Amino acid sequence: MAYSNSIFVEETLRIANIVPNNVLHALTREVTVDGFKLPKGTAIVPQVSAVLFDDTVFSEPRRFKPERFLETSGKCLTRCDELIPFSIGKRQCLGESLARMELFLFIANIFNQYKVSPGQIVPSLQRNNGAVVHCSPFTCRMEKRSVYGETTSKVLAWGVAQLLNNENCLDKLYAELDTAIGTDRLVSVADRPNLPYTNAVINETLRIANILPNNVLHALTREVTVDGFKLPKGTAIVPQVSAVLIDDAVFSEPKRFKPERFLEQNGANSLARCDELIPFSVGKRQCLGESMARMELFLFIANIFNQYKVSPGKTVPSLQRNTSAVVHCSPFTCRMEKRKVS
Repeated sequence: MAYSNSIFVEETLRIANIVPNNVLHALTREVTVDGFKLPKGTAIVPQVSAVLFDDTVFSEPRRFKPERFLETSGKCLTRCDELIPFSIGKRQCLGESLARMELFLFIANIFNQYKVSPGQIVPSLQRNNGAVVHCSPFTCRMEKRSVYGETTSKVLAWGVAQLLNNENCLDKLYAELDTAIGTDRLVSVADRPNLPYTNAVINETLRIANILPNNVLHALTREVTVDGFKLPKGTAIVPQVSAVLIDDAVFSEPKRFKPERFLEQNGANSLARCDELIPFSVGKRQCLGESMARMELFLFIANIFNQYKVSPGKTVPSLQRNTSAVVHCSPFTCRMEKRKVS
């Protein structure tokens, strides 16, 4: 990932130059600089910006050019001794390696997972000087990137729409979050065992949303007999997930949003096992991202409703299903107010 490093680490560190004045140092011995004698103990400032913006070192220094740090082949980073945003010498910043690693991981993952575009206006590049130089505040738009049509965000939208149409379920969700978590912290993955109703809401959302009703074509690896019909090896088949998820012999009142169907019926406040809940398909070819998707949905839904009171906009969201490759709900608006549990 040479270009990612050159953009997000090297060139950003150079052009940002957030500590242009550096920190005072003291000479440990007398030195001569450009004909001037400086006695031992003289306070000096390594003027990093003088190097980072030197056009004899970096051509067009005010221009953002990540490729300046790449070999001519463009496949790997080139060594650049003049890139000194963490100062130089024995007194340079000890946290350089950690800072570079964090910058790479944060930025590479943000742009890997999201399509980032400007908000209403393109961010200003004006430098605001202080002890540390910072850019002006700005807004940007972040959309989840996915070759499969952002399935997690579509399920999340269905979950919010269903809860806004079922106030009793929403009240139960708030009650559980208030009792188990409170609003003074964020919900974490470690809280999942303590939030059975929240997990039941997610299960019911996955069932009723059923965003991939047609599933993906599979092929039989051997001859099988189904309901008296012989199907030869190689036959194309479709595991019809929706036939199970809306089967009233399995799920009573299948068109109704009932999270409690996934709770134990013996009075114990715990999640029940349900082998018929198969929104991620079945068998060895089921979706490999199931665990990640469930974790994301849990964190999104639990934290949104734990931190905010969510209510309908001008109208309650429509539950009409808009079918294409992925089923999505109609666009809707809602109102979100910060919650504070007394």
